[in-house]
This record gives sequence, structure tokens and C-alpha cells, in this order.
Amino acid sequence: MALSVVALSIGTPALHTIHGHDTLTSIVRTPFDGPLTLDPDQGIAHHRSAIHNAHVYAFFSHHYDFWTARLGIARASWDWCHWGENLTLAAQDTSLNETAVFVGDVWEFQDGPVLQVAGTRVPCSRLAWRCGQTGDWLSDVAKLGFCGVYLRVLRRGQLHAGQKARIVPSAGPLRVPVSDIPSSMFAPVSDPATRDRVQRILQHPDLEDMNRQSLTRKLSMIQDQTLAGRNAWKGWRKLRITSVVQESADVNSFYLEAADELPLASFVPGQFLTIRLPSGLVRCWSLSSWSGSQADPRFYRISVKKGPNASRWLHDSGLENVSLDVRSPAGFFTLDLKPQYPPRQIYISAGIGITALLPMVQAHFDHETFRRTPALWVRVARDGSTSGLLSSDMPRNEYTKEFLVCKTFFTHPRLSMDTIGQNHDYVGRPTQDAISELLRDPYFIDPMRITPIQIPGTVGTAYICGPPSFCEDMRSLLLLAKFPAHSIHTESFSVQTPSLSSLSSIVPEKAVVNFTRSDTESVWREGTHSILELAENQGLQPEYGCRSGSCGSCEVKLKKGTVRSWSGQAENDQSDGMVRICSAVPTSRLVELEF
Repeated sequence: MALSVVALSIGTPALHTIHGHDTLTSIVRTPFDGPLTLDPDQGIAHHRSAIHNAHVYAFFSHHYDFWTARLGIARASWDWCHWGENLTLAAQDTSLNETAVFVGDVWEFQDGPVLQVAGTRVPCSRLAWRCGQTGDWLSDVAKLGFCGVYLRVLRRGQLHAGQKARIVPSAGPLRVPVSDIPSSMFAPVSDPATRDRVQRILQHPDLEDMNRQSLTRKLSMIQDQTLAGRNAWKGWRKLRITSVVQESADVNSFYLEAADELPLASFVPGQFLTIRLPSGLVRCWSLSSWSGSQADPRFYRISVKKGPNASRWLHDSGLENVSLDVRSPAGFFTLDLKPQYPPRQIYISAGIGITALLPMVQAHFDHETFRRTPALWVRVARDGSTSGLLSSDMPRNEYTKEFLVCKTFFTHPRLSMDTIGQNHDYVGRPTQDAISELLRDPYFIDPMRITPIQIPGTVGTAYICGPPSFCEDMRSLLLLAKFPAHSIHTESFSVQTPSLSSLSSIVPEKAVVNFTRSDTESVWREGTHSILELAENQGLQPEYGCRSGSCGSCEVKLKKGTVRSWSGQAENDQSDGMVRICSAVPTSRLVELEF
């Protein structure tokens, strides 16, 4: 198969406003006839890419006709090298595309360099911006695979327009078309074929490093999806307390293992356990530790502050070998492991709120995708006597040294014992000035260890855990600092009933609710309360834990009618017909529940 050079370009990173943000990219090019000098050590002389380290990026000239026609764009508006390629190449056979270009193939240029196919471009937001398209278009590019080719320089030489090349197919046993790379990156993680395809590509020894890192992250996402809810059980299960550790004067950690020796369910950092005490009290406590791979956790740990009722019983009577009824890990306040290139993560905790965030931070610096992502942990404590809670479990490795910043606030520092700059950074709760100061400066991410990318300080994902007023205040301060609302996640120590105003268009003014086993009928009225609260007002005692629709303790069978959760999700869409009445309201005039 013969190729010829149509145009060449070199790039220099420059800032462009892309989707409202100043973004460093070298995609904007001006084509020229050459020559380009290529070297096995340096790649292209005088060329710099913004975010990838492949020696050479090539694109087929006939793809310009294809994409402009497909997008309804005038062909003349796209000059050669519009896609940011170093080489625009014409193929003798215009049917040649990335499905027939294989990793390891060699391109020998006449009186010039020898290049080896090493991978391909994975479509990104910069390409969509350059081509005047929305992000949705990128999946079309990835599916077709017409993304160009990354090449490795094997032999030094010069290139110029009109120069010819021939393709020498790879002699290796593993044949990987470069089109498989972007299609795999955009493929659903839930599809078993995606894992097989990614693993196969990663086996190729000639795959270039950036593609390898991206696919490794994709494999990590697939693993996360596979583990989510693995070995989860329905209803209650006996777990046995195997160890009790005093963490402070009023906080104990309880280690729970399976009484039946069957595997424990995997969990996501931030989730909790719902526990039923012998008295019948049901409470939720955050899982407070994360230890590497959670494929088959050997134990669960909860760290509980002594208070009234359930927590007091646990402190007084929760001894080794005591068995408790426990539901499978649950909860929506979890570390979002889905982004392939996550921005800075901000963790804000007050007091015992550390128990939900500590596993997130532990996972952050253990996880393939997150470990090189900057993190800011804002911890609020009363004074130095309480700030060390669970501090021995803080992750400490090469990544925390480089990427973790901790800021500590003491609300009531001890005179002559607590000193700013030694054991804390601020006095009082975080203020608007303090939050603005912490978010003022931009930060850098370099997930591929190629080129640091500057990100505004207010771009990231925030997780807040503490008392309700603390969570509300911190959320407000972040919003005032221009932090995006959709990137703020909170969990408080108590649950407040959400407003029903968002459901007003779909709920009836009133509905008859029958609890069939209890032979009880009641009338629910719009804007009042959940079905759980309606049952309690009738003297019934359904089980509950979180009162927010997370733990599943309050699930009952829906026999007739429809209901809806606070979030607007149709509870009756569950395949097993079970609904969580603590967060549900009727959407039909008659509802029958098996309770």
C-alpha cells in the first residue's frame, strides 16, 4: 500500500478559550511543505504537543472529504492539518482507514525516516471545539475510528511534501487495528466484550504509552463497575463483632466479619452499613476504612461516636463475638470513580464526619485513576485533643506527598497548647475568606505525566460531611466562591425531609394508602410527608435506617398503584416491586403496600 505526504505541520502549545475555560492546546496549525526532521529520541524537531507524547500524528487526506460531507461543512473551510496532525497523508487506495492499520506496522518513507504504528488519537473536547462540534460528536468519531494514527520514529530522516512511503505489515502474532483503541475507550464499561478488547490491546508490546495509560484507566473503570455491589445480600444478615478499638475518649471502631463465613459485599468509599440492634433500633453508620482492592473485603469497620440510644448501646454492649443484623452496604454519598481524568477532589469534614471521608481519601491515593489527582482535605475539629481522630489511618505514600494538601481548622484551640502553623492552620469554622483563599490559585493535573495542565481553582468535585448546619454553610461558601453546584456532594449526621415542591405536578392532592397486612387505611395529602411518616402517624412501626432512600431498611412490596421518590425516580420501576417508603410519596389515588 503506497502513501504520499500531502502536508506537514509542527505545533506550539497556546491558550485558547474552549467551553469557557482557557485551555492549553497545540491543535491549531498552519500546514507547510517541509522539511520536517524526525529523530528516534526527540520525535519531530521544534515541535511540542500540549498533552500527548507520541512522536508523530498522521491523518489521511480522504478523511477530510468524509468528515466535512458528514457534518455538512464546506470542504474549503478545513485546510490540511486542521485536525492538528503533523502529517497529512494521501493513500493510493482511498478505502484505507484505521480499521486496516495495525499497531506494529512499519511505514518506510523513501530516502527518509522509518516510522512504526503505535496507536491513535482518542477523540477529546479539543477536537470537538476545533471542528465546531458538540461533545456528542466524539462518540461518532470513536465508533468509526477515523481518528488518525500515532507513529513512533524508528530511523532518523526528513520528510517533505510529495514524499512516498510503503506500509510493511507487522509480523507479530497479535494484530490490533488502531480503530479498536478509540472504540474501546468509548465503549460501555458494563459490556463484557469491552474488558476483553481492552485487555487484548494492552497486551501489544508496541502500543504507545499514552494509549496504554488511557486503556489502563478504562480497565480500572470496568473493574469498579464489576465490583459494585458484588456479593450484596438482600435483607438482614448476621455479622459478628471481631474487634473493638478505642480511637478516642468517645469514639470506638467496631470490626465486623461474616458469621456464616460467606463473602462480604464489596462497597464504594462513602457508603454505610445499616445495623439493627437487639432492641429493634435501626441505625446507619459509615464504613470508615478502605484497604486496597475491595473485591472481597475480609471485614467492615465502623467508627462510632458515643451518644444516646443506639450508639450508647454499641459502646456499652457491642463486645467481641456479639452478632448484629446488618444490611448490605448502601448509600449515594460516594466517591465518583467514573471520570477518566478527574479534577481536584475537595474533602471537607467536621468532627465524626471524617468517618465517611477517610475511605474516600484512602481510595483516592490507592486507585489507578485518582492517585495522581490533586486533593484538598479541609478538616474541622474542636482542638488538638480531637483532631487526631483516625489520623493513623491517613494514607501515606509517594502520591500523598505530591498531591495531598491538608488544612485544619480548630474551632476552640487550647490556650498555649494549640499553635497555628504547628497543629492547625486556621481558628474557627471555615469562612468565606478562607474558602476563597483555598480555591483562589489554579492547580495542575498531569494524568499522563506528559504536560501539566492548568485548571482553575474553582473547578473540582467537593464532598462535605458533618452536622446539617455545617454542610449547609460549607455548600453556601463554595457556591459563593463560584464552585459549580452540581459538583458539591453532602452528607449530614441527620436526615431532613426534602421539599416536595419538585413533585407537585405529578402527585395527587390526596391518595388513599392501604397497609394490607396491618389492615390499616390512611389518607395521604399533597405536601405533607413520606409514606413512612404516614405509617408512623397511624401507629405502625416500619423499619428504617437512613430516612433518605439509601439503605433499603424500609422496603416493602407495592401491590397496587404507583409511587415516586424525592428525586423524582419512579420507585415502582424496581423489577422486584419493592419500594422504599421513607423517601416515597403516592403518584396514584390508591396505593396498596404489603405491610
